[in-house]
Amino acid sequence: MSLTAGSLLYTLSSCRIQRIGPHPRIFRFASPWRASSSRIPRAFPTTGFELIKTSTPIDEETLPTYYPEKYYPLQLGEVLGERYQTLGKLGFGTTSTVWLGRDLQTDAYVALKLYVTGAKRDRELNVYMHMQAAAAATNHPGRTYIRKLLYHFQVKGPHGDHLCLVHEPLGLSLSQISDYFPEKKLDLEIIRPSLRQILIGLDFLHRTTNLILSVDRPEIFPAFEEAQISHPVPRKVLDDNRTIYTTRPLDLSDGLPLICDFGEARFFDEAGIEKDVMPDVYKAPEVILQMGWDCKIDIWNVAMVVWHLLMGEPLFKGRSLCGTFQDDRVHMAEMVALMGHPPLEFSQRSHMSRALWNEDGESSPNDGHIAKKQKRRTDTAFWRQEVGKESPQSPTSV
Repeated sequence: MSLTAGSLLYTLSSCRIQRIGPHPRIFRFASPWRASSSRIPRAFPTTGFELIKTSTPIDEETLPTYYPEKYYPLQLGEVLGERYQTLGKLGFGTTSTVWLGRDLQTDAYVALKLYVTGAKRDRELNVYMHMQAAAAATNHPGRTYIRKLLYHFQVKGPHGDHLCLVHEPLGLSLSQISDYFPEKKLDLEIIRPSLRQILIGLDFLHRTTNLILSVDRPEIFPAFEEAQISHPVPRKVLDDNRTIYTTRPLDLSDGLPLICDFGEARFFDEAGIEKDVMPDVYKAPEVILQMGWDCKIDIWNVAMVVWHLLMGEPLFKGRSLCGTFQDDRVHMAEMVALMGHPPLEFSQRSHMSRALWNEDGESSPNDGHIAKKQKRRTDTAFWRQEVGKESPQSPTSV
């Protein structure tokens, strides 16, 4: 089987310097560095931290799909799998929380991805097992740009079992790094080296694993661990003995990007008309039009993410006229304004095309009001003017 990257942004914008959505997180930067302390579990402070009001939602509690019983009630310093001590929270999402941990057998730092209970959460595990088998059978250079799975196990919680994936720890994602730049715009020279490696890694996924995708430095982790002791993060202690910890941000670091977070990856034989394989603003035309798609949507996704990182905003927004929800008609109108009408043979592959174009491939009269109210966003001249004005070096030259 082969893979396609349904969630590449999360991958690309999450490409981390040896780092992890509905939406993105995937490229980070990483390496197996040793912890400085002994293999005896460390004791963490029980005082000296800010207590947040129980009525104030924080971290995963702010997610619209949050259900407390689904999340494992982890206590900082707890040892998981009789081997990995949790040192601090790195991130959270709708399906998991991520923690920096220390392997008590090897003293190496690790990242622990602790899944919620509920529906089967083994898709990412299966993808990793498949990728690692493929990597062992090839000398493709792209295999070195894929995050490694070190181990996995189950954690028993009060409301069910939780899958835990053990990874090499990663630094900030490209999207997180952009927070340090004016208007969140990364310089082309920062993205160019990472993009080369991302594309090589993507080629490995497409050629050897048949996957479609729907970075760390050693010095930042000891500092993170010591900060957890000297300056404990704010937290909320609840009546049912659960504690919600705030996420401690990592420092900037150097390193090479890795592709990570394969929870939304699809094998080639799974490709079809599924829509929820990419963040809304990055969706390829094939996905929006619910026609068959394949690994080409990964390349589209890379382009959309790179544009976003360079320009500080997505190329296409696809918001409704009132701005409250995603509108596929507006999304396609923006694409047509910039790139022109799609080839007739392309539009004829989708039953949805009739709502957008006539038999000759021209815009449907029903979309006239959209074009009028979206002049600045759907005017080709405006778009080309903006592209030339905002980037002296065309992003397409990466």
